[in-house]
Amino acid sequence: MSFGFQKNPDGTDAISVFPSITTVQVQFQLLNQGTGKACVGVSQNQANNCASDGNIDFDHSISISGLQPSVSYFAIVTAYDQSNNMIAQSDPIPFTQMAGDNFDQPQANPRHMPPGASAALSVFVMSNGAPVAGASVTFSVNPGDGFVGDPGTPGFNTTSYTTQTGANGSAQAGFQAGQNKGPVQVILTSPNVGHQGQIAVSIG
Repeated sequence: MSFGFQKNPDGTDAISVFPSITTVQVQFQLLNQGTGKACVGVSQNQANNCASDGNIDFDHSISISGLQPSVSYFAIVTAYDQSNNMIAQSDPIPFTQMAGDNFDQPQANPRHMPPGASAALSVFVMSNGAPVAGASVTFSVNPGDGFVGDPGTPGFNTTSYTTQTGANGSAQAGFQAGQNKGPVQVILTSPNVGHQGQIAVSIG
């Protein structure tokens, strides 16, 4: 039985790193079901900001927060078997966080979901690298079959929802997929941001 990470066609480990502004999403695939941990740091010897995925599976996705915009980091991924024995560790993977003056679009999108499913959407509003609290953000579905609304209130059927950012500069909305398969665009607008952002959703 083989252990470790699945391989890309070029022979590298099947590990993907998706930086945004203050978070990074690390996705990887294992040859056999197990768990995993991802750690990031500004140097290979200081990768001590860690998060784990304890689900025993082949595919893993780990989000790590508390990072700084426009800063370069290294990510190190460790894989474990079902008995929590370490089976593999990646080489350090360099990446750079996105600049912090625009909407933070999670690059792990588009989200894929079946008709009728729901998900939470989250974006950041930043200014000069600092989060903007209390900024108005509008989520609008255009085009596509879907609805947005208060994530704490189920059953919404509106195509536009306005909320405000919290202390960390993030704003959240709930998304409800319609029954028609196909792509959906959720358009983001804010008086604090000089251009539109968008989150892509694929229903199918």
